[in-house]
Amino acid sequence: IALNTGTLTLAPNQAITTQGSGTIVVVSQTGEIVLTAAQIETELGSIEVHSASDLHLGELASHSGNLLLQVTGALFAHGSSTHLSSLGSTQIESGWGIALVTSPLIIDVTELGATTDAGAIHLQSVDALTLGSDGLKAAGQGGVIALQLLQGNLTQQGDILASGDISLTLNIGDAELGSLQSE
Repeated sequence: IALNTGTLTLAPNQAITTQGSGTIVVVSQTGEIVLTAAQIETELGSIEVHSASDLHLGELASHSGNLLLQVTGALFAHGSSTHLSSLGSTQIESGWGIALVTSPLIIDVTELGATTDAGAIHLQSVDALTLGSDGLKAAGQGGVIALQLLQGNLTQQGDILASGDISLTLNIGDAELGSLQSE
């Protein structure tokens, strides 16, 4: 699905699904993408979302593939259900923040890497999480990282770097931490 100009919106309670191994790609070349009440799901394939502006996220699920979110603006999480679910790797790249303190991005992913050029990263993981080689990086103005793990272990392979504060909260489980740096 691609849109050259304007806002790309998937209507409420609508879904894009695949049963096979194909990749679902959603692209907006100038406007924002609004998926607030929608679901995109694939059994064996990957999901990519590329937004030239903001991304308003509902639910993305790839049962055995990868997730890639590239957002020039900010990523906003809507609703209280799991926003990202994947047994593969998940990579998030944002120009201006990932979710809000009042509405964190709820994830159930095996491996995660997330970066933002400015703004904060607010994540809530429902289960064990490995921070992949890209780690978590929040640079520039407002570069705060807040990660809450509801259960399971946190394993860190990549660095956790922030221009502001870093907050890691583990409700149940252990953490194997490497490099943490707050400037």
